Amino acid sequence: MKERIIFDNLENDISREEAIESLLVNGIVDPSEDEIWDEINFLEETNWDLEKERMEEIFNNGDFLAIGTCGRWNGNFPGGFIFSNFNELMKHFTDCDYFKIWDESGHFYITAAHHDGRHLLEVKQLTERGKARYDRWDLEWGNETEREIHEKLFHDSHYTKLINFAHRFYGCPKRETER
Repeated sequence: MKERIIFDNLENDISREEAIESLLVNGIVDPSEDEIWDEINFLEETNWDLEKERMEEIFNNGDFLAIGTCGRWNGNFPGGFIFSNFNELMKHFTDCDYFKIWDESGHFYITAAHHDGRHLLEVKQLTERGKARYDRWDLEWGNETEREIHEKLFHDSHYTKLINFAHRFYGCPKRETER
């Protein structure tokens, strides 16, 4: 599947050349290293602000399920959580400084790095049926663990649906493969 980058400061998505070009457009002909890094930071923050608005538009309108791995000093551990707004999603990354957020044929991924490791999550939106199923599980505390109910919901299209971020905001095809 084709990886469609939404935001990336994990692998320095804003290149040195882009920053220098931006500075030249703004009349700075021979920029210093500090000016170049300041421009990289400015461009990154500008990109984050734009994409954050788009993510808020999506994640502040529904219930979502994120599953993946949590990287810690002693290994990677499976995990998942339900959330209903962008701030709830981001509170799981408070210790992270670097992010890569991308769409692959409608699948929405986040990887975030911190001093002890990396988190990797995929996020899907809960359908009404999925929300009702989770609420029943939450009230019944049946034989399934929370991880089991997350997996069941996540892998059943009756319970969750793809975000389709790149299609919605960039006009990309819903499904796209590398050529």
